[in-house]
Amino acid sequence: MIAVDTNILVYAHRAEMPLHEPALRRLRQLAEGNRPWALPGLAPALEFLEHLLASPSARLLLPGPAYPTLFAEACRDGTARGNLAFDAQIA
Repeated sequence: MIAVDTNILVYAHRAEMPLHEPALRRLRQLAEGNRPWALPGLAPALEFLEHLLASPSARLLLPGPAYPTLFAEACRDGTARGNLAFDAQIA
């Protein structure tokens, strides 16, 4: 199993980063290959999320089966880049 570091995701996403091309190339190899790979959860982030979700009024938004298509549309229609892509996923 190959666990992809968060920095690789950042480098692959941000064209201005010095390691953009090799990171993007590696992610494409993983995505198009047959070997299992994973995006690890970060323990501190998950622990913080658990505390937030302990609130009885909190709700967790989970994507449904149409999420990839709807997310791509929201990003394209809103020309979402970088941090704005996070907002597009909520839309």
